[in-house]
Amino acid sequence: MTSESITNASHRDCFDDCCPDCGCKSFFTDLVRGERVCNKCGMVIDDSIVDDRAEPNYGDERSQARIHYGMPVSRFFPSSSLTTEISPGNRDGNGNVIPFAKRMRIGHLRKVHRRNCVQKGVERNLKSAMGEINRLTSALNLPDNVHERAVTVYGNAVRKNLIKGRSIDGVVAASVYAACRMLSVPRTMTEIADHSRIRKNELMRISRMLNRVLRLKMKLTSPKEYLPRFCSELGLSNEAERKAREILEDSVRLNIDSGRCPAGITAAAIFLATVLCGERRTKKSVSDVAKVTEVTIRNRLKEISEGLGIDAYA
Repeated sequence: MTSESITNASHRDCFDDCCPDCGCKSFFTDLVRGERVCNKCGMVIDDSIVDDRAEPNYGDERSQARIHYGMPVSRFFPSSSLTTEISPGNRDGNGNVIPFAKRMRIGHLRKVHRRNCVQKGVERNLKSAMGEINRLTSALNLPDNVHERAVTVYGNAVRKNLIKGRSIDGVVAASVYAACRMLSVPRTMTEIADHSRIRKNELMRISRMLNRVLRLKMKLTSPKEYLPRFCSELGLSNEAERKAREILEDSVRLNIDSGRCPAGITAAAIFLATVLCGERRTKKSVSDVAKVTEVTIRNRLKEISEGLGIDAYA
């Protein structure tokens, strides 16, 4: 090793595997070459270590506080790919038409770049699923952290060989649903199934399988998490939303919501609040927003009315 090689304890501590050649657990990290080497036999264990240290400051005195960083590592791109793309357009940066011979050469480079970006079967599968993940998260108006978590869950499913015998659309929809549950972003399974290309029953089956095999830490959804979005889509006032929240809190306190669908409890509380506040909405309009049936709203409304002692027309 050269004098440029340095020992990085933080990188060494995060690996608890052994050298496949001699079984040694002591490693040496060279951040210049991006290699991790066995201290005993010199075998290169990993050749893709990323140096996450800040680059030195190359600015003048006015920019002493600036530090140059490279592109962050993103799960949106395969590990072996570059985060650059060759544009498919036929014009250069100045708007001039590119000659035919140069277009042919650029097309060949684009093809080679695309093939080199995705080398492993896992990455090819993930790249083909990225379009569906982008479409689904965009249709559901989900934040970027849910998008990235869904990519992580789907990648883990591919590495566990859980895709075999199942559709990519089904595993993508289940990954998005799991990401929403893990990050407490309220989206019902019916909403995800409506925007996906699979049925709700298949989505439920794949979701249970992912949760069991990957041991996902999916949080329980509270009925109050759906309340702001449902009230906004129904155009209700702050007073009606506040009344619906009080009804939900009383229902939770009396354990009325136990074993019930959170969206159904929220829909019933909203309907009851609109009746009490004089902003009545039909059960049909509430059920369309909450993606539950009118029968569900009627049953949950009866339970809430009897539990809280409120006389409401069901």
